[in-house]
Amino acid sequence: MISTCVNHKNQPNGIDCLNNALCYAHDGKETALHAAFGEKLNWKSLKMLMEHATNETLSIGDNMKKTPMHHAVQFQKCNQQRAALIDLLIQKDSAERLYKPKSATTFLDMCDKNDCSVYQEHENTRRSWEQQMSRSRPPPKSVPGPAELPRTGDRLLPRDIKSQANGRELKTDAPTKVSGNRDGEKPIRKGQALTVTEERELLRQKKKEEEHARLKRDDLPVKDYKPILNDEYADRESSPHRPGKKPDMDKSIHLTIIDPFRQTETTPNTGIRRTNTGRDKVGESDNRAKEANQMAAAAQKEEKIRNHINNSNKILQKLKLYYMRTRNPEMVMFFLYGNNANDIQTGFDYRGSPPQISWNDFKKRFGSGQARGYKFDPVLQYAIFPYVKVIVKPSPSDKAASENVSNRSPSGRKDIKFFLDWLYEKGVRHIIKLSVEEPIDGGQGVHGDQTIQETLGRLVIEHLDWKKTDLDPETILHVGSQIKKPSSESPNDLDPVVESQMRKLTLIWSGSNAVLRAWSDEDALPKMRFLQEVEIIRPLPHMICDSKDWIDNRIRDFEGRLNKNRNSVPEDLPSFSQDVPVDDPPSGYIRVKLVDPTTGTKLGVTPHGVHPTTFLATDKGINAHQWLRSVDEFAYVMAPFWKSMVDRFLDINQKLGTAEQVEKPVTIALIDDGVNKFEIDQPNQILEGKSFDFHDETVMPPYLSSSSHGTTMARMILRVCPMAEIYPIRLKTFKNPNGNFSIHADYAARAIQAALDKKADIISMSWTLPMENSQNTDNPVRNVLQQAINRNVLMFCSAPDQGKFTLSDYPSAPFPKEFFRIGAANADGTVFGWTPEGITFILPGVHVIEDQIRRKSSMSAQEKGTADHTGSSVATALGAGLAAMILYCLKASILGIRIANRNSDAIPAIPAERLNQIKRRDAMKGAFESLGSLTPNKFIQIWEGLGKVTEILRNWQRVESDPDASLKFVKEFIEEFGVKLANSVK
Repeated sequence: MISTCVNHKNQPNGIDCLNNALCYAHDGKETALHAAFGEKLNWKSLKMLMEHATNETLSIGDNMKKTPMHHAVQFQKCNQQRAALIDLLIQKDSAERLYKPKSATTFLDMCDKNDCSVYQEHENTRRSWEQQMSRSRPPPKSVPGPAELPRTGDRLLPRDIKSQANGRELKTDAPTKVSGNRDGEKPIRKGQALTVTEERELLRQKKKEEEHARLKRDDLPVKDYKPILNDEYADRESSPHRPGKKPDMDKSIHLTIIDPFRQTETTPNTGIRRTNTGRDKVGESDNRAKEANQMAAAAQKEEKIRNHINNSNKILQKLKLYYMRTRNPEMVMFFLYGNNANDIQTGFDYRGSPPQISWNDFKKRFGSGQARGYKFDPVLQYAIFPYVKVIVKPSPSDKAASENVSNRSPSGRKDIKFFLDWLYEKGVRHIIKLSVEEPIDGGQGVHGDQTIQETLGRLVIEHLDWKKTDLDPETILHVGSQIKKPSSESPNDLDPVVESQMRKLTLIWSGSNAVLRAWSDEDALPKMRFLQEVEIIRPLPHMICDSKDWIDNRIRDFEGRLNKNRNSVPEDLPSFSQDVPVDDPPSGYIRVKLVDPTTGTKLGVTPHGVHPTTFLATDKGINAHQWLRSVDEFAYVMAPFWKSMVDRFLDINQKLGTAEQVEKPVTIALIDDGVNKFEIDQPNQILEGKSFDFHDETVMPPYLSSSSHGTTMARMILRVCPMAEIYPIRLKTFKNPNGNFSIHADYAARAIQAALDKKADIISMSWTLPMENSQNTDNPVRNVLQQAINRNVLMFCSAPDQGKFTLSDYPSAPFPKEFFRIGAANADGTVFGWTPEGITFILPGVHVIEDQIRRKSSMSAQEKGTADHTGSSVATALGAGLAAMILYCLKASILGIRIANRNSDAIPAIPAERLNQIKRRDAMKGAFESLGSLTPNKFIQIWEGLGKVTEILRNWQRVESDPDASLKFVKEFIEEFGVKLANSVK
């Protein structure tokens, strides 16, 4: 039935019938997948079932809520085929999670009735088996005491057989034969046990039989505990223990003593008669052979158990590593430890801790060694270290020694070495992601290459993010090079060997092409067989010496050399299974991304240039927003399209603009605490600005920011619309009695008036100002806001993050329906917990930038505090940028129509007056809603509308140099997008 459905999977009902059958629960208890693990289903059929089962089918639980995955990881059936099946299920989980956030759940996240995860299920069944084993083992044999020693007259060892009469040695009988020895026959003295030589021969036979048993791998009968099933797909008829089947007698070692005489005889030269004891000696030889057989069987059983436990360790390691790579920390903690009664830590984050600390004080607070203080899993999901200085009080001898060599002692930092050595003493051996902050200017010192190599040599790191500029490739290759791998003879050989497997690198680049060549040399990064991705953090804007095109070309060349040299590296690694690959195989293609240090935007290398990475491999960051990824991708292709439309129109119109000034840029007045032009990637987009931050003798300039808040808002605007011009208006901020930053009302009114005087199209105000006399007609803020409404200026303001809108919350309080009140959204589009009701839209605002990738060591605490931006102020800036982008799209459509009309191409006209009409609040609100579906939480899924338009502009970009070919895509852009935006005006 399974094969028939699979063979007809291209037919409409083939796979559907199979899924329906697999989902059906017999007696409401278990499905066919559950039953498949209970029966001895052959490996091929079981694999076929798993390959075609859906996530929904694999998520169904039985009467104990155990999923098929729970049954798959049972310890008793932990053979190599079962390990391969688990690989297949992990691969299915990986495919199911594609393009989903880390918080999304699949069948691998399901728990049973007792809240037991798949990982815990394997550990519990293994623990039960070990307990049964310990109970079934016989107690160790004790050393015989004096009362148990042979008495006079009993049989003695061969060399101790003495005549009790006259003290003379007994005379030996005729030689006998031993079967199965090396020479075919070997004499043995009658009446005696085996000699030393014969015992060695017997031992040789035993070892030979043990090797034979090891190769056959047949199941052994175990009476006192549940057996380990190592061949679930083998033919059951071949089992020697099936009823009615005779055991194979040739598998035992038998010793046959040939003794034709069994009688009494007279001892020569004496009258004493003795009994022939040859039969007793034969019995002793039989016992020795039986014992050898038992030893061989025990060795075979131990070998099978050893292999079984090895498979178990590998499965646990694979599940743990895969889960840590793909889930958030909360899910990882529960998956591994449930309620975590022992408080095992799966990560370490020093952020927020003292930037300077005594090492003795740290160890007192956190404990040293594994017995005291914090306990860690051997694998950490993350280890994050900001800039921190460790103070170590030297001993008198160390102090004297340092004084003698003070002139020669290195000045490099060693602070992080203390922490990583401490984690190693705590038992940590593997870190999924290691992040270490370094000062960019080096004035406070950086870690030397020697220190980094000594620190990371003993650890497995999968993602290294050590923010040292131009990190030495030899230092990178040294990571994990000092890990000791146990040999097969070691008693610890049951533990899986964790190979050094660097998968991702985040590198700080100075801009030097020589560094890129050093990283891509065949003796550098290409030698890292598991490396899959390299992130290059480009220099800050004020440190860039070359043009953007030059940098893009160097990055493209870097990726080409990197992969070319990787292909030239000889393959000397062990082979890997190709049936069920869970991760990218070693020596695969290395993806390179260029990261903007100010916004965190990632650009990937393609044959057509360096583009946003969203249409390449999906980034699995914890705080990734599909909304942001969509606008990043669209903005990258829209900016050159707008420039081309303006240039072509002015060329054919003899440099004369339109009467409506369609070709003019969109201006956004940003009323905040200033914008630092030195920290903006597009400083030409920042206008001269105005400042109302007056002091006694000076006025603080608008091109700087008091807390970097305004700088962040400008970055968010330019992220969505890089063509926008920002007019910064700086206000004086102060702390109110609640400890929050506030502004003066009179200066707020003057700032809004300055925006109107500049004829700004949009005003962005990421603040709220409580005012008691809000309804007073003489209120200066109210009056100037009325002027802005009359001029159709789009105004964006933030929702108060700690409460609902009230009539006193300016600037939107007196005219709530004339403003865009923007709230913050989580990564999945749900409303941020602080966001109140009464909002127009919610946009991404929670952890928009996880951290400021590069920051100056001279930054103040306030500036560093804005690295992780959360709240409605960020969402407001994004909303203002989106409104500007919509205006640019409409402008580009109008110019495109006029260009096409000059070429006698008929395109439906868009009246120029629509530009003024769409600046009305309701019209722009309709334009926002036309970009994608609106959720009940008022979150716009703009990727639905921007996705197709982005692809049109990519096609235009490929043929931009050909006017006739590019005009086709210009028309397509206008018809698919421009007309839709124009129709938003009702």
